[in-house]
Amino acid sequence: MKAPIVASVILAMLLSSVALAQPRPATIGYAYPAGGERGKTIDVLVGGQSLRAAKEVYISGSGVRATVEDFYPPVRNLNGEQRQELNRMMREAGAKQWAKLQSDGVLGPPPIEWRRPPPSTRPTTQLTKDQQVPHYWLWDDLENKSLAELIHIRHTMGGARKRQPNQQIAETVRLRITIDKNAEPGDRELRLITRTGLTNSIVFQVGTLPEIGELESNDPDARSPLPDPAPLALPVTINGQVQPGDVDRFRFDARKDQKLVIRTSARRLVPFMADAVPGWFEAEVSVMDANGREIASGSNHQFDPDPVLMFAVPETGTYTLEVRDSLYRGRDDFVYRVEVGELPFITAARPLSVAPNSKTTIGLQGWNLWTTLLPVLSDSAGKARLVRGRNVSNEVEYAVNEIHTIDEAAANDSIDRAQVAAIGMCINGVIDSPTDQDFYRFIGKRGQKVVVEVTARRLGSPLDSLVRVLDASGKVIAWNDDQMIRRGILHPENGLQTHHADSRLIVTLPADGRYTIKLTDALAHGGPAYAYGLRIAEPNPDFELKLAPSAIHLEPRKPAKLTVHVIRHDDFDAPIKLSIKDGPAGLSLGDEAIPAGADSATFTLKTDQGFAGIKSATIEGSARIGSKTIRSEAVPVDEVEQAFLWHHLVPRQQLLLTSTGGRAPQKK
Repeated sequence: MKAPIVASVILAMLLSSVALAQPRPATIGYAYPAGGERGKTIDVLVGGQSLRAAKEVYISGSGVRATVEDFYPPVRNLNGEQRQELNRMMREAGAKQWAKLQSDGVLGPPPIEWRRPPPSTRPTTQLTKDQQVPHYWLWDDLENKSLAELIHIRHTMGGARKRQPNQQIAETVRLRITIDKNAEPGDRELRLITRTGLTNSIVFQVGTLPEIGELESNDPDARSPLPDPAPLALPVTINGQVQPGDVDRFRFDARKDQKLVIRTSARRLVPFMADAVPGWFEAEVSVMDANGREIASGSNHQFDPDPVLMFAVPETGTYTLEVRDSLYRGRDDFVYRVEVGELPFITAARPLSVAPNSKTTIGLQGWNLWTTLLPVLSDSAGKARLVRGRNVSNEVEYAVNEIHTIDEAAANDSIDRAQVAAIGMCINGVIDSPTDQDFYRFIGKRGQKVVVEVTARRLGSPLDSLVRVLDASGKVIAWNDDQMIRRGILHPENGLQTHHADSRLIVTLPADGRYTIKLTDALAHGGPAYAYGLRIAEPNPDFELKLAPSAIHLEPRKPAKLTVHVIRHDDFDAPIKLSIKDGPAGLSLGDEAIPAGADSATFTLKTDQGFAGIKSATIEGSARIGSKTIRSEAVPVDEVEQAFLWHHLVPRQQLLLTSTGGRAPQKK
């Protein structure tokens, strides 16, 4: 082997060894349960890797506090002595609980696995290290478990052989989370705090309904020595985890003609998995009556993979809810929350676009709504929901439109009856049936550039728009369905969506005269929920910024890298200057401009002095277009991988900074 080749091989080996020696950053993959009821204190298990150094917890918003209670390293195969000791501990605890139930007349004599072990098998001396049962959450505090919980532990231990080891979620920390009774319901961001900063973020939900957690074995063929548990009273939130081949069942009582909504959170809790196909837990939910007849089922809601079932109860009685993965996969991060009851659920909302600086009313359709009118402020965040006591609906999203906005007119379903519109206008419409086609007519001039853009899917509408621009003779001169990929990242506007289904095009008009826009659903679907906003305007150059990662640890005077992604609108290609709008003292940004035409750039952020605790910061971009300066705040995101291939920019609430120089305080 030639000397240069030998040197290259040695260098590569050295670099590889250095890389392997670097500690993996602390990351979290799931929380179970992934939420809790207001006014309660609960224990939550968080699974991830490199979690031993996690000492504190960050939860966004107010009214939720958490502490780290314990750390559990991965548990490999137990040796014979450890299995024997664990079995003895289980039998001791089970015999004690069985005796209580037997004395109450609930159970008869115990089977052998729940009888107190003979005295001869009990250790009389200190256990050696090889005999000690490893510290692990599953069998922690056995003596205080109920018999149902002990059966759950035994079942879970028995199913452990089916599980494929996953280093990304092998370590566990136990948190104690207290939720104030007045805490705002909804999704929070939960992160752990280590010496090197904040972990990635996962979802923790603040709920308003009573909550229960599943206890195995609750599969269809389950055999338990205990009497069947009483059916659940509604409303309720059910927490569970699906393991390989697992099918979870829960019984509940319902009255005839109740309008039940069964709302599932699964993919919402863990949106993207790097090492699973299709890249998330694909929940399948169904309901059976007392005779085992299926009366409702679903694996999605419109384009959302999390199912929502809505049905009127046919007869008073006991029903069974079943939850599983559609592909019968499963592991610890296949976490779900299912809300069951006469819950408010919005199925359709319009308009999707509202005028700026005004009070607007959005019309609603749905189940168990106490009003069909939702007042919104157009200077707010673009999301609203119905709230009355513990009844909280799903969210409605809307856009604030700077141009003149009108509603779609009736009977505009042919080119001859096209609704009159104009350049510089937005129309709120709906594809209200699979055969519906909406037509809009405007007058343009030769050489004039016109932007035709649909806003629908990004605001929660199931519409997959298809737009065509026709000239006066009816010939198609431009069309667009959607755009998905940009340099390996699914369209950066998508966030949590995997399909950028909104149409957008810029067309240069070939002649003076009349033009017609034809808008349809690309899949020939339709209904009241298929709302849209259609913008017809001259180009208005603008941009959006996405900044990754959303949490950065800063050592004093040592730069940390961040990446800024640019979404350029209407042929905008000017350079963008970055600046720190607000943040801790001593913060500075290097290489402050994104080059003209670039869709991303890497920058450095540093602090001249350390600071204690968690600080937030805002980075702003500005650009000159003619005599006008336009500005846009960068949205913090995390780049995550889906199914070994796709990458997504998932938005977070704030850019968070940590630094050496003090201990991070508990968030109030």
